[in-house]
Amino acid sequence: MDDDALDAATIGLDRNVRENCFTDSTGRQHQIGQVNLARIERREAGARRYQKKMSRAKEHSTNRRELAQKIARRKNYGQRVRRDFTHKTTHGLVTADARLFVLEDLRIRNMTRKPKARQDPVTGKWLRNGACAKAALSRKILASCWGELDRQLQYKSAWHNKLAVKVSAAYSSQECSQCEHTHPGNREGARFACQRCGFEAHADWNAARVIKARGIKALRDGPMTPQRPRSG
Repeated sequence: MDDDALDAATIGLDRNVRENCFTDSTGRQHQIGQVNLARIERREAGARRYQKKMSRAKEHSTNRRELAQKIARRKNYGQRVRRDFTHKTTHGLVTADARLFVLEDLRIRNMTRKPKARQDPVTGKWLRNGACAKAALSRKILASCWGELDRQLQYKSAWHNKLAVKVSAAYSSQECSQCEHTHPGNREGARFACQRCGFEAHADWNAARVIKARGIKALRDGPMTPQRPRSG
């Protein structure tokens, strides 16, 4: 396959935590609809209300069991919506013309691990370790479709005789997809502007193009095999 044909047959995917969204190298953003996101938020708010009631309910009572069931139903709704969204999106990807799909090799378990407690060796006082800020990010990652997208894309690609692979995620948000110049100053929020060549684009689209280029390079360098998705 020549370079132009391989480029046309490859799609890179950049995952982020904004509204369970990921962007592909064509510039398309895939995300759950606002209506479903609003429904998820209402059900999660309802689950929090029932949790407060359950904390005051008598142990092993019928009321407590009913409250637990209501909480579970409301929490499961978001999982079902995200799974359905990922099924439909990955089906659309693998049934289109692309033959190679490239994802970042993300260590989701490491990214959501709690930071270790830190203690001052002199005073013995516990120091700030950023646990609160990390917890908020971890919740977003765990509520996202990162792992499910990986899992579904792997097995659906195999069904359709296509290939889904993973490449290093290092500095993909700082690298220019045009000239490969890598610098922290290239990225400012959702905007990417290369300090060397002046290329400007949405940061997620640029990252997806970088991931795609890395996948093509890895394929050119030698044979690649699909990898099993890591458990979240």
